Amino acid sequence: RGDRTAILRQAPLRRRQLEASLNLASSDVLLGVFGFIAPHKGTHHAIEALTHLPDNFKLAIFGQHHPANIPIGHTDPYLTSLVKQIEKLELTKRVFFIGDLADVDFSVAIASVDLAVFPYHEVGQRSSGPIQMALDIGMPILCSRTHCFQALSRYYPDRLKFFDIG
Repeated sequence: RGDRTAILRQAPLRRRQLEASLNLASSDVLLGVFGFIAPHKGTHHAIEALTHLPDNFKLAIFGQHHPANIPIGHTDPYLTSLVKQIEKLELTKRVFFIGDLADVDFSVAIASVDLAVFPYHEVGQRSSGPIQMALDIGMPILCSRTHCFQALSRYYPDRLKFFDIG
């Protein structure tokens, strides 16, 4: 995961790099979702939520599909559905696929967004590496009200802000 101080030192540079590469204004609010892209992680909810937020809210998707979920030579149907959703909702200038990152870069990426979002579905998941990284570096977190995240909030009172999917 890396040293918290070193990560936080690198975050402003990474943010400036993101702003330049994604053509973001300094007034833009950058939301981030992190980890493997899979239906239970609810990225489609984060995309839909953008339609209810001002235009200066943007979403960066850090991660890639889980390699075990796709047969060789095929396309990930969930990833395809996300691209179609983005196009249908006319959000191509507000949603960005960043791709997969090394672990240390992942922590810096989490630290470079304004809000880390975890719109997971309830699937009996016991933990989340990305949310733990966000907690470790003190990031603001918005997450769905799953059993896992509710249990985690007992150890981090007032650190997780919840929403209900639906």
